[in-house]
Amino acid sequence: MHRNIKHFFVEGHVTEAGVVRLRQTMDNLVLTEMNDKGYVPVYGLGPYLRLTYDFENERHNYLVSAYGVFVGSEGVTEWDGIDPVTGTLLPRHSQPSMSSTSSTSSV
Repeated sequence: MHRNIKHFFVEGHVTEAGVVRLRQTMDNLVLTEMNDKGYVPVYGLGPYLRLTYDFENERHNYLVSAYGVFVGSEGVTEWDGIDPVTGTLLPRHSQPSMSSTSSTSSV
């Protein structure tokens, strides 16, 4: 089943001193907003940070973007996100496997 993907974003400006804290705070904010509206993230499509410097006002302008699919308010507690390749919803507390084969190493 094909799902519609929605763009979520947070934008604003921050001083030089606030840039360090910006990323984690804004990522959490945009993902929380997404979950509050019944959406889960599409893996591999964010959150992305765009940061530009405004020389006139001596501050950074930022845009944090992420993309999600609607699963409903109950679905956000059940699903962690969606795999963009297969379209499969992934259960909360699981992560997509990077490979279908396992490898072992010896010392």
